[in-house]
Amino acid sequence: PWLEYIDIADQLKEGLVIVYMYHHDCPLCAGSVPKYEAYHKEMMEMGNEDFKIAYLAIPPYGQGPVPEDTTCLQGKLTDQRKWAITSPFVVALLDGSVVRQWPQGQAPEPDKILDEIFAP
Repeated sequence: PWLEYIDIADQLKEGLVIVYMYHHDCPLCAGSVPKYEAYHKEMMEMGNEDFKIAYLAIPPYGQGPVPEDTTCLQGKLTDQRKWAITSPFVVALLDGSVVRQWPQGQAPEPDKILDEIFAP
């Protein structure tokens, strides 16, 4: 039900999407976003277009760690409600449903995410 609070919800409802929620002033995010950018670029170069990353800004908004020229999806959580989220908060969606989430305040290594989602 929380998709209704995301401005790009329609883009998160199909396929596998790794949602990376962040506060603009999160130091851990500043260190991990470049790893996610590099991994996404690598996946695209290998022709794996079923895998998307979506960065979601948590209010209050500001200049965050996501580069302006990112090829990943970008959106934000509504500022019409309070969010008690420690960033980064990474969640995997498959066709709009949560299939895996990692502890708040931690960003899993991007190249381990698919294994962690689909591990038996």
